Amino acid sequence: MHKNEIRLISDLLKHYKQDIDVDDALIKSYEEQYGGIRGIVMNLLYKFEPNVNVTDEYLDKKLSSYGIGPDSANANTTPIKEADEKPLPQSKKEESHSPKEASVTSAPEAMEEKSDDGQTKDEKPQVQEPPASQKEPIPTAPEKPEPPPGKEPSSQLETPVKAKEPRKKASKALIIIVLIIIVLGAAGGGLYWYALRTMENEKFITINAIKMRQYPDTDSEEIGKYSFKTRFRIIEEKSELDPKDRYWAKVEVMGSMGWLNGTTGWMVIREGTISWAMSETDCLLMDQLLGNDEAHERLGSKYRNSLLYYFKNNTKLLPHWKCYMQPPEEENQLAAYASFGISENDKDDNSQGSFICIIQNKEQSLRKLLVFSYNEQKEPSIVYESECNGCYALNVLPKGKKVTYGVSEKSFVPASDAVEAKHLTGRYLLYFENNQFALLDD
Repeated sequence: MHKNEIRLISDLLKHYKQDIDVDDALIKSYEEQYGGIRGIVMNLLYKFEPNVNVTDEYLDKKLSSYGIGPDSANANTTPIKEADEKPLPQSKKEESHSPKEASVTSAPEAMEEKSDDGQTKDEKPQVQEPPASQKEPIPTAPEKPEPPPGKEPSSQLETPVKAKEPRKKASKALIIIVLIIIVLGAAGGGLYWYALRTMENEKFITINAIKMRQYPDTDSEEIGKYSFKTRFRIIEEKSELDPKDRYWAKVEVMGSMGWLNGTTGWMVIREGTISWAMSETDCLLMDQLLGNDEAHERLGSKYRNSLLYYFKNNTKLLPHWKCYMQPPEEENQLAAYASFGISENDKDDNSQGSFICIIQNKEQSLRKLLVFSYNEQKEPSIVYESECNGCYALNVLPKGKKVTYGVSEKSFVPASDAVEAKHLTGRYLLYFENNQFALLDD
């Protein structure tokens, strides 16, 4: 191998590893691995700068600058894979003094060793540069801007332009993340729909509370207590009624996670003909017509169903008309229970067969007085309805009690219970006589 070729290899190695000892054995190993000087230079560049873009024009220019003609650079120029390379031998010993630095204009361009006084050693021939107009373009890094005044220029060596690394597939990762979110969202939405789906034989509790038991018996262990509007489904229906004329069913009550964690047991869902559970539509309507918490807590299933019956036949009154009730300790009540003797069931002295209440439209300050009667199957019917704007309380006067009424203080004994409706301007007395209602004002 020629002296100029050895010098080029030495300059190139010391540019990247200043403490390396370049000897004949190392040069020989490179010849065996890479062939001629052209192949050695190319593979060393790829070794130290894996992403460098080394062109034939660049190699020609570099070899020419060291006085190496095309005939000398005739060996293999195919880069050899990193795994096939032999490791560089370590320097035999550490130098006790600093290695001589190479002056490099464009790494690994013409790295000539210089003497201590800065002059090029005589034994290394000078190669005249061709005119600027004939120079081939050399791959270099983008030109750096001039440093600001007072700032030292960077001593970092310039290197051949590296091929740009492919951008990481950030957009692909983002698409994958979005797809995962969509899949999880769809799965979650599907699970949510499945947990809350409408079930066959589904009902809603329409009384204040129902107890669930382990078996269809009031002496059985209590599992839980469920309130108004609780959603459940009927699993099994018991054909016979219990001694109290109540109808039991095995049910599953929806839990906190819908039907995924429901509770199963037995509940009474009807008493005679009075249902304790209805469809969602009827349940929401009943919730709408009960105007306050007292109405929810104090009205039993028989009277709830009576109001539901009335409002379903008078839908134009919704949603403004409602039934309100007062606490039991209050003197002025808005609902009462009396025996007017209208039906056979109502004629029983021990039975309060009629339900009387005042419903209100608070937005317009309007009120109505309603009287419900019931047949033997406890089915309701509206038997009296009248506007009673100004009425604020109801009071039941028992049948057979002497009543003094009017300015003349007329006394008489009603044939049935009488209902006193207190009014802002006086009072009204409502009672049933000769198969019709009589109304007296004070």
